[in-house]
Amino acid sequence: MPHSGAQLGVDLYRLHRLATDNLPTVADVYAAAAVDVGDTDAGLAAVFPRPPQFGGVNGPAYAPWLELRDAVQSFLSQTAQNLIDTAAAVRTAITLYAEADQRAAEELSRLRARDGAG
Repeated sequence: MPHSGAQLGVDLYRLHRLATDNLPTVADVYAAAAVDVGDTDAGLAAVFPRPPQFGGVNGPAYAPWLELRDAVQSFLSQTAQNLIDTAAAVRTAITLYAEADQRAAEELSRLRARDGAG
């Protein structure tokens, strides 16, 4: 049975915590990982060089490695953005539910004020 009133307020508060703390925290981890992967450029220059007589400056493995690295970085960056977008959507849903149920809105406000989340 769906919750309403004060119990819905508690549910909304849990979603509020998800949207304002949990999801952004995980998004930050993915964003930092994307930066770290992107920062491998300098290291790659030191790993792949080989003498020109063996087929060029970086050899045949360099381009596929860059492609893989770029794909991983893109995946990490996009995941971070998806988590940020999800948090925004959850915040919108919270607002809409709270507007539709006054007791839920009151309980949500009480719990947010208790934790200093305003």
